[in-house]
Amino acid sequence: MKKGQFLYIDEINMAKPETLPILHSALDHRRMMTNPFTGEVIEAHPDFGVIAAINEGYIGTAPMNEALKNRFIAYPIPYLAGDQLRQLWDREFPGADPELKKFILNLAADLMKQVENGLLSEEAASIRSLLDATALSQHMDPMRAIRYAIAEKLEDASERELFMDLAHTWKK
Repeated sequence: MKKGQFLYIDEINMAKPETLPILHSALDHRRMMTNPFTGEVIEAHPDFGVIAAINEGYIGTAPMNEALKNRFIAYPIPYLAGDQLRQLWDREFPGADPELKKFILNLAADLMKQVENGLLSEEAASIRSLLDATALSQHMDPMRAIRYAIAEKLEDASERELFMDLAHTWKK
């Protein structure tokens, strides 16, 4: 803050609500804050900024209060899809079987449609979990890999079943 660097707060909506008001004065026209432990008043450098990310609806998250939300500009970032997703898989798994990549990428697109339609949670379409499943598929049957890396983590039994049904439609 003093040196004009950016502060990145990942999953700010998982912070304890009593800690966030400390940021208010740093994020508004005052551009300063008081260190609650030392009492030091810290003035923000003109180049100081804050970027915060949230994952809405995850367990352990809370809605952000209006006072804090009003100090940010909101910009939704969609999941990677299409060419960007294929490029990620090409970069992460350059030697993987093209049929495996095709299977996983088709499944990813289908899962996102189901999330958009409200039939699956975002957890079921997690890019991180799909990457894990692809890595695991290098050492075992892909259907087993996606079951272990994704389906078994889903809380809802009907969601697990739908997930595996979708996977079976793409794996021939």
